[in-house]
Amino acid sequence: MHEARTAVGCTPAPPAPQSPATVGVSPDNSGLPEFEVPAIASHPYVEEDQEAQGAHAPLKGQPRQAPEHGSGLTFPNALVRLTALTVGGSSQRWRELFRASPSGELTIADVDVSVSASCEGLCGWGFSAGDGSTVEVSEVDGIATRPVISTGSQGDPRFLAIDHVVVNTDDLMRTSAAIESTLGAPLRRVRDAGHGVSQGFHVVNNTVIEVVSGPHVTHIGARLWGFVVVVDDIFEFASSMGPDVMTAPKPAVQPGRHISSVRPEAALGVPVAFMSPRARDTDLD
Repeated sequence: MHEARTAVGCTPAPPAPQSPATVGVSPDNSGLPEFEVPAIASHPYVEEDQEAQGAHAPLKGQPRQAPEHGSGLTFPNALVRLTALTVGGSSQRWRELFRASPSGELTIADVDVSVSASCEGLCGWGFSAGDGSTVEVSEVDGIATRPVISTGSQGDPRFLAIDHVVVNTDDLMRTSAAIESTLGAPLRRVRDAGHGVSQGFHVVNNTVIEVVSGPHVTHIGARLWGFVVVVDDIFEFASSMGPDVMTAPKPAVQPGRHISSVRPEAALGVPVAFMSPRARDTDLD
């Protein structure tokens, strides 16, 4: 873990947006399932679109990690992989949630997490090339970005992958263009979520970047907001953490999957949710 390292260019936590609501799919996306916008840490959280991942969302019992980190899945044509996240808040709370030792590295699946006293919320990320080499990027549309070579370490094995990272922005197309130009991850599609909310999806080697714009975004520019972790047994994990820390798992948008959110009272400082792996027991394309 890298708690003493200061994340350069960390952005402050965004102001609390409007109250969440349940919305349906707009007419031009009538072939897509409905999704909902539940509350996580007083922010509207939008579940990522399964179609953005195609056949590569983690199956039950299979992480979406590179083979060198254990059996799993990747997006092999992606040029970069997420290797690090920088968060504010209490180191102790992060370690307790992700079952990390008091003095060791804090790793979620194949992503290293640094807790910084110099920022609030989710305030930075790091990437390497898909082949493990350095990616020289310092910012993505104003978001603090570091070239970070993965340590290759694994955290608690129950955490299979970071399913997706959410970016809030006042201009989806500007932020998506920046992601493509700096990370080489093109915009796969844009989804009109209704109520003025739009979602854009970018795929990197080991996760999905979900870019969200809408009335809830009141700040200027792009900011990292939160992330979702795939856990092997969401019911056991939520039960072990207790109702004061996590909400009861409920059906997610994707058939067969469930989602549970970390409660604001847990004082983690970042919107975090957990999802079960995809339940469809079929071979991948």
